[in-house]
Amino acid sequence: MTALLFNPSAAGVGSGDFTHALSRRVGGYTVGILSSDIIGYPSLAPTKPGHADASSVMPGMESDYYNKVWVIPDLIEVRNPPIGVPQEFGIWNACLEQNEILNVVEDDTTGLEVSAEAGDVYKRLQLIRYSITLTPLAPIEIDASYIFNFLIGAGELTFKASRAVVLYEPAEAPLKQVYEWKTDVIRAYDGQEQRVLVRPKPRCNLEYKIVFTSDAKIRTQRANLFTSISSPMVFPLWHEAFYLNAQAPQGTRDLYGDFSLRDFRVGDFLLLVSAKNAHSELVKVFFESDDHIILENVLNANFPPGATAYPCEVAHINDGTKISRFPVNAAQMVVAGKAIELKSLGGRTASLTMFDGLPLLDIRPLNNSLVDDAFTINSEEIDFGNVYSVYASQAFPRISGQREYVIRSRQELQFFKLFLDTVAGQSKPFYCPSFREDLRVAVQPEQGSFQFDIFSEEQYAQDWYGSDAHKTLMLTTADGARQPRKVTSAVDNQDGTITIIVDTPLPDTVLGSTIASIEYMPKVRLGEDKVTFTHYGAYSKLELNIKTVEE
Repeated sequence: MTALLFNPSAAGVGSGDFTHALSRRVGGYTVGILSSDIIGYPSLAPTKPGHADASSVMPGMESDYYNKVWVIPDLIEVRNPPIGVPQEFGIWNACLEQNEILNVVEDDTTGLEVSAEAGDVYKRLQLIRYSITLTPLAPIEIDASYIFNFLIGAGELTFKASRAVVLYEPAEAPLKQVYEWKTDVIRAYDGQEQRVLVRPKPRCNLEYKIVFTSDAKIRTQRANLFTSISSPMVFPLWHEAFYLNAQAPQGTRDLYGDFSLRDFRVGDFLLLVSAKNAHSELVKVFFESDDHIILENVLNANFPPGATAYPCEVAHINDGTKISRFPVNAAQMVVAGKAIELKSLGGRTASLTMFDGLPLLDIRPLNNSLVDDAFTINSEEIDFGNVYSVYASQAFPRISGQREYVIRSRQELQFFKLFLDTVAGQSKPFYCPSFREDLRVAVQPEQGSFQFDIFSEEQYAQDWYGSDAHKTLMLTTADGARQPRKVTSAVDNQDGTITIIVDTPLPDTVLGSTIASIEYMPKVRLGEDKVTFTHYGAYSKLELNIKTVEE
């Protein structure tokens, strides 16, 4: 903390030059201007201690300029202020006697640290420099105020900042979203495991490719990167568009449309884009329902029916983000970042099918992609001299592999969002059919029967039934119904068939009791704590990894 004495008379301040603490925008922020002779704080020149006293006060100035507290500047506006970098201001005790800060009254100052404190003592006509610093807890939009109450007088500082740059330029398809949870595993010696959810909500990682087709857009984006590489950026979710079905005139706070599939919440940002991209505006949600949104502030322009509202993620972009120029008047930028806020995916209006208390992912993976089945036993190698052996404590291997799903509608996207929120990374198991004919029926069951015979060539009773992960089957009956069943017994009849007994009888109809195919429906977890959505123009893909569990 640096103490300075300031004498307005000595600095050339005459009548009319200092009626209040003036403000001027300099370099993206506002600084105080004390007179036409002083460029602006922090270039205020100190005077000699004691140089300014009561005898130097011009007639008529004592009550106007002195015996007060001045905050210089009293307004600081900053665009993309970096975290941890102090923004300076000063407090001038313009009293002709000693003064002291009694208390500091703060409003909307979450995530801000100010160096001025109650108990700071000022000499007469003393200026003390302070700073205000942002921490990672500061919100995206800041409108904070401080009132410094002194023994004599009071001064107020307003600090306004916008910490985010909006990526207004639409991204090229595909867009990529990677959701990542954090879990920990407690594994027994025999391979059984219990997972603990360390981070209950996923971190969203986004990756966009944006093409700029003019020098003006390139210059603007270069400036944005220059000022915001350490600050947040607003990523519109271009694949989750909503459309207004009524006029939203300038000055209103109300938006009307079909928002039933929304996953944004109060406090989230929306990017409004009018028809033909004539106008864009970033707004914040104050109230939300299926057909009505109320904004925190009024609109600055008119948005006709058909205007688009895009939900947004606020993210810190990766260090080293670059713009690559083409030989022509164009450039591209691949920008990736991590969302600042942890939040669930959502999945409003969706519902899950449950079996035995666990979610059932009964959706066929993409047909033209490979479906892997990797067998791992968690083995340990012993290799001393001429002796080499492999030891594994697990009774059955884990089977893991990549799966890829195609999502063709918002309703399907909502289902996967809800499903992923429910399983929460690797923390919770679920059931997932194989979608192949793993077993063949040898003798069809009677109507309402608990049992049926299969051919023993797959060695189900000998090899698979002992595994906890494979004691459930998905039966597809002749009427097309999917019938999950838990196997309670598997007996080899020694005649080429195995009798399977299930916990629930098949439907008491001829078609319902006629089995067309049988699939393994193992109990699985996600094989890793992250999943990847890739959004194209008319559809999306979801990539995830699954692994069987024995517990």
